[in-house]
Amino acid sequence: MTNVSTIALCTPIIASNAIFSARRADRSVDSFEEQPLYSIANANIALAQTLKGARAVKSIAIAADNGSYSSAMAFENASDAIKALSKKNKIVNGAVKTLNFTAKNINPVICFAGGLNVLSEEDKIEALADESGALATMFLAENATKKIIDMPAFGEKNRIVSKATTGGKSSPINQCLNLIDDYCGNILINNKRPLKGISGVIKGLTFAGASIGGYKLGDKLTDIALDKEKQN
Repeated sequence: MTNVSTIALCTPIIASNAIFSARRADRSVDSFEEQPLYSIANANIALAQTLKGARAVKSIAIAADNGSYSSAMAFENASDAIKALSKKNKIVNGAVKTLNFTAKNINPVICFAGGLNVLSEEDKIEALADESGALATMFLAENATKKIIDMPAFGEKNRIVSKATTGGKSSPINQCLNLIDDYCGNILINNKRPLKGISGVIKGLTFAGASIGGYKLGDKLTDIALDKEKQN
């Protein structure tokens, strides 16, 4: 796989997880005093999103030049150091296992965090309806967007895969994004190609926007449904 295609494949994961991580970290800080358990859950999700983004950065670095490869090895050395420390320290070991579990099972953990948020509310029935409706539309929006833009994901042994790498049929929208990559990836500015992987950024922002928009839409629809029920 060429450097440009590797960047195009990995960038969506980096861009989307950067946004998700920042939002979850913000929720963690905001809820720390009133909802400490919910705050911890969000901090865990934020760190897991950061880990997923870092793994994608490593994939790009390995496929790039020697300077970037040294950055990838630095990430690998840091990972080895954490593993070594986790063998000696039970707290670190538990934290590492929790973080890896969250990274692999992000959606169930998000549902769990939503449950903690519900438990902290006075009207738990209404809060459950709000959270369930918002999460349902968020997951639906994410799944639909994944198919439309061919959003890459982590496969076995943390390999990043998409339809382009598995031989599946790509959507027309994704084909257009690939054409953009082919064109922008060859633009030289000061002997560099700063625009390579631009479609990956577009994919990442689109996926994050669909996720956030889906959540807000579900929350709004649930509010409307509950208001109608109260009126009746």
